[in-house]
Amino acid sequence: MGPIRQDLFASKLSSRELTISINSTHWIRMKEPSDFRLSAAGLREKLYPFAQMLTLSLFLMLPAQDLFGQPPAPPASDLRPDAARVAEIASWLAGKAQGVGPMATQKEEWQKLAHDAWFQMKLENGKSAMETALPELTPELYRDFSTKGDRSSFEKPLSLRIKRLNALAVTACLAPSDSTMAELEKEILYQCNRPTWVLPAHDRALRNFHGEEINIDLGSSLLAWELAEIHHLLGAKLSESTRHRIEERVHAFVLDPFAAMVRGERKADGWLTVTNNWNAVCLSGVLGSALALIDDRNERALFVAAAEKLSLHFLEGFGRDGYCSEGLGYWNYGFGHYTQLCETIRAATNDKLDLLARPQSKLAAGFPSRVHILNGIYPAFSDAPVDVSANSTLLRVLRKRLPDLTTPPEKGPAPVAYASITEAMLFAPLAADEPATVSGATAPRDWFPDAGVLIVRPRPEDKWAFGAAIKGGNNDENHNHNDLGSFVVVAGNVAELIDPGKETYTARTFSAHRYDSDVLNSYGHSVPVVAGKLQEPGRQRIARVLEQASSAEEERLRLDLSAAYDVKELQKLERSFVFHRGREPSLVLEDRVKFGTPQKFETALVLPPEATIERQESGAMVIRVGASAVRIEIAADGGEIVATEAQLKDGIKPKRVAFTFKDSLTSGSIRITIRPVAKP
Repeated sequence: MGPIRQDLFASKLSSRELTISINSTHWIRMKEPSDFRLSAAGLREKLYPFAQMLTLSLFLMLPAQDLFGQPPAPPASDLRPDAARVAEIASWLAGKAQGVGPMATQKEEWQKLAHDAWFQMKLENGKSAMETALPELTPELYRDFSTKGDRSSFEKPLSLRIKRLNALAVTACLAPSDSTMAELEKEILYQCNRPTWVLPAHDRALRNFHGEEINIDLGSSLLAWELAEIHHLLGAKLSESTRHRIEERVHAFVLDPFAAMVRGERKADGWLTVTNNWNAVCLSGVLGSALALIDDRNERALFVAAAEKLSLHFLEGFGRDGYCSEGLGYWNYGFGHYTQLCETIRAATNDKLDLLARPQSKLAAGFPSRVHILNGIYPAFSDAPVDVSANSTLLRVLRKRLPDLTTPPEKGPAPVAYASITEAMLFAPLAADEPATVSGATAPRDWFPDAGVLIVRPRPEDKWAFGAAIKGGNNDENHNHNDLGSFVVVAGNVAELIDPGKETYTARTFSAHRYDSDVLNSYGHSVPVVAGKLQEPGRQRIARVLEQASSAEEERLRLDLSAAYDVKELQKLERSFVFHRGREPSLVLEDRVKFGTPQKFETALVLPPEATIERQESGAMVIRVGASAVRIEIAADGGEIVATEAQLKDGIKPKRVAFTFKDSLTSGSIRITIRPVAKP
């Protein structure tokens, strides 16, 4: 999470317990849960007024934040591209501004697009949009995030209005009419007359809203590109005053500030050099707007050269092993916009500059196939939805552009869909005729050594569909969760043991109180609680890899988790995983702990909220999700263990089963064996 520390964590205990003794294991079902809190120094009361002022971005946890959640501004020397490179790129560009895709006057090209299901849907939406009243984007709604931490009250109506804008623009190109053009221009001017395009969650102090400064964010850059693209597509069909208003506002909110930052004429926004989705998303919007609106060839070349240079920071976020620490959901978002950036530049330079050909681009493009567990199921590590999957349309585009790329099999043929007009213009020619991949061989393992993430799968000849994802790394990753040693287990077509994924974003999510959430702190992950304490955030909180070994029948990973906990009495905490393939597959997890003085210790399993738990006389349990199931066998050394079951209140409200030593101990171990019990 960066330098902002959170020493307060919430866990769930019960005021009343029902205990059933089975051999040496006690099952306790939690009822009437109440919170207890662990405080390192009682800092909450002291920090709370300041924490109320702290928020990060709408979409991500930026690294190296200052007090107000923004990364430090990079020096101007790191931003300005080489003059010779700018001149070279200028020689490749057209003589005047040009957006992506055919203009509305190119009727034959638009008739081809009319057969695409997405364009048909937008045409229908456009026809009905004129009869639909939309809520106003009032100043009160904008201020809701600053005053209440509520981001949805403004973002939901904004999203509806932008979808209406898209639908009207497509309708104006496919089935133009005076009434459609009138409604479209009305909505364009509505957006242009807003005091700022920066999203409220990125303007908590309201400095953009009040016109005191102009920053570029995800919202402003993408809206600028959408309006610039509509300007390109419809051209003179729009009134001169509307075209001028688009040009005026896109320059004021996006193009002029960016050019000034690149030239060192003003303080730069931190996203220009961060290694996460903000870099790619904002650069794509800025660059697309520049190419569509700026006639000066040399000025456009400056934007292209700057995007070429600065987008390398985004690729740095994948490291040497190609792992996306933001998770697959943000790979869809970030790499999807990076691909749009690449395609926009490729089209503008007549194929002379292809950023997707970079080795780093190809490495990042391969992330989904390598993190895919099996049967279309992925780990929801970081801020990803628990049912996250790779964007089907983006996979089709990448297969067409990178023929040697391996993409993961999908759960089924998904319809091609686009998030914006610009994406549709870029991706439709590539994705429309590319089929979905619904089957395909996958490697038995993928190991990301820098990230400390291991994906294990069955071999093609194995009859059991059983696999897992195991996470090491550190607790200062993009969209970080405190989850060192966490894992996901898939049996058949479902995840039986899960990572709980993201929570609904609020002001708390990206603040000093991020880890109050039980799905973001370690309590909501399948990891230990040590001496009553949860894992701490920070780059120094690492899972050190002690062993990683692979063979045809077996995978081994052993992690030192001791650095994850602020427990001075902790002398050793090792977590080992052994994954067995073959006729009787299993995943064996073992925690070994040693303290200087007797302390409490527990480990846990996190399940989907719909999972059912069947207890057996042997002390084992069977977890069922849908038609699939796994059997859990528990063994302990060092004392008697008690098993407790609870349902968390945050996120998707997952179930949590904890295995706790009844008495404090100086050393001990808990071994959990997980086996599939229902054939796929």
